[in-house]
Amino acid sequence: MHAAPSHQLFDRLILLLVVVAVASGLTVLQVIHPSWQQVKSGVERVASILPLPQFQAAEQSEPETAVPHTVVTTPSKPEVTAKTATTTTYVHLRGERSTSAAIVADIEPGMTIELREGSDATWQAVRYQGKNGYIYKTYLQY
Repeated sequence: MHAAPSHQLFDRLILLLVVVAVASGLTVLQVIHPSWQQVKSGVERVASILPLPQFQAAEQSEPETAVPHTVVTTPSKPEVTAKTATTTTYVHLRGERSTSAAIVADIEPGMTIELREGSDATWQAVRYQGKNGYIYKTYLQY
């Protein structure tokens, strides 16, 4: 009956070994050719978002008895969705509307960013990973 957690542990160990093997191989390739750094960072990003199984101890509790209760419902608020855009290339998130302004973050191509108020004809005000800044509009797909 307790065989399922050992299978999960085995699967998790195999996944960890694969990630370590790929990362180690890419480190060797990076020494051979520096452009492999981009491939390695992509693999590391994928490995960081893989869903790994979570283990929980089986809890034994006494069966619940039915207790009458009243359900109170409140009307839900309509969901507000933020407007977004996608980066079309590697781009800097700047602190102000200027190419000489400080870089707040570097954003990779294909990332979704939240649009904010305060844009002009050239610069788009955005929020990315909790950071506010500006991106040159040419690098965004709306």
